[in-house]
Amino acid sequence: MADKYLRIGSMENIHIYDDGDYDSAVETDAPIKAGAPSAVDDVVRLQDITDGLIVDGDQLDITWNPTNYVPDATIAEAADVDDLSAHLKGIDTLLGNKTTGPASSIDNAIVRFNGTTGKVVQNSGVLVSDSNELYQFIYKFISPNSITLIAGTSANSVSDLQTPFDGNTYDIQEAAATPGYHLEVNFTGVTTFNAIYTRFEYAGSATHCCEVSIYNNSTASWDSYSCQLGNQLGMQTIHIPICLAPSNYINSGTVIMRFYHPQAGNASHNLYIDYAALIN
Repeated sequence: MADKYLRIGSMENIHIYDDGDYDSAVETDAPIKAGAPSAVDDVVRLQDITDGLIVDGDQLDITWNPTNYVPDATIAEAADVDDLSAHLKGIDTLLGNKTTGPASSIDNAIVRFNGTTGKVVQNSGVLVSDSNELYQFIYKFISPNSITLIAGTSANSVSDLQTPFDGNTYDIQEAAATPGYHLEVNFTGVTTFNAIYTRFEYAGSATHCCEVSIYNNSTASWDSYSCQLGNQLGMQTIHIPICLAPSNYINSGTVIMRFYHPQAGNASHNLYIDYAALIN
């Protein structure tokens, strides 16, 4: 192996040992004492460090509890690379500049500042999809409360219609009958609205109509606002202002939107609805 030298102060090479035979330069069963440090250059004893000292041969870690630390207010201390308080002050400053936020958030939501410090952020109801589609910008969106599936089959629930761009869709398999599907989406507590909004994809015949309509209480009939032809490639977004006063569609706070397939259905055709909403 190699010879190692032990030096103490100005006394050089007072002991030579082979590191192949000995793994340390000093070994003792008795404590090694030093006077209590009184100057910044004095030796620091183990007993002078009361919290979190770890020595592994080449590393000295001191656990820092910020509740017990008062940073050095002298800016000039930062120029001293050996000044522990200067380093801790740097950490303290860095932590003071970090941004904090809630424990959780809505996926794809745009971040908003909370307060005026510039250090605290919060969630928002404004979403941007992975394909950069902006949702809930300026407008107030009213989500559905319940659904009634009259024709077609589905294993999903109304919750799959309440949040856009979340990867969940309300899937309807057409019935081999007329109509192919008939889904009523109910909104409650509505006082007014001015448009309808929905995202859906239809995998079926290119000549089949995917109708979106609203029930008109004044005429006791359905007003069709969209009839998209089928066999679409990807989600289609429909944002259509209503033509009549909203009072025609609101009955004791309830509005009913309908997804309807007027032709005979095919069990191999499916409608995938990502979101349905009223816009105010």
